[in-house]
Amino acid sequence: MDITDFVLHAKELIPRDVCAEVLEQAYASESWYTGQWYNNQDNSWSKKSYSQHAIQPIDAGKEFYKAVDKWKSIYLEAHPSLNFSPPTKFTTPKINKYPVGSGMDAHVDHIHSIFDGKHKGIPIMTTLGILDDQFEGGEFVMYDNLVIDLKPGDLLAFPSLFIYQHEVKKVTKGIRYSWISWWF
Repeated sequence: MDITDFVLHAKELIPRDVCAEVLEQAYASESWYTGQWYNNQDNSWSKKSYSQHAIQPIDAGKEFYKAVDKWKSIYLEAHPSLNFSPPTKFTTPKINKYPVGSGMDAHVDHIHSIFDGKHKGIPIMTTLGILDDQFEGGEFVMYDNLVIDLKPGDLLAFPSLFIYQHEVKKVTKGIRYSWISWWF
C-alpha cells in the first residue's frame, strides 16, 4: 500500500441536478468573502495574493447531504482491513469560487482551528468536488504531480493529514465552482 490508496475518487456520486441546485445558489449569492488560511507556524490568518476565490456556505437540502454521506460506505468497502469508525459530523459544506487567475497554493488540511462554537477538534477526512465544468485550468493536484480529473458530481475524499498535500492550479478561463467539507 501507499498513501494514494487512501484517496477515494467516487465518480458521479452526486446527481448532476443536485450539483446544478447548489450552483444556482452560488450564482444567486451576494455574500461572498475572500478565503483565509491559517498559518500554524506564526499563529496567524493570511490571504495569498493570487488566491482570490470566495467562500459561501451551502444550503442545498437533504439530497446533497445524502449523496455526500455515501463516501463513508464506499471508503470502508475499499479498505475492509481498516479498523476505522467513519466520522459522523462535518463542517458546513462551503462553495469555493475561483475566478480567472485564482487558485490555492499547496497546503494540507490538518487544521487546528476549523471548528467554532460547541464543536472543537481537528478534521479526520476532507471531502470535496466541483459543481460544473465551465472553466479551464483549476486542476486539483496532490503530491506535486498527481492531477485528479474531477467532473461535476464526483467526490474526492482523503485523510486531513500532513502527508496529503494538495493545491488548485490557477484558473485560466471561466469560473471554477467547487465545494468542500471536513469530517470529524
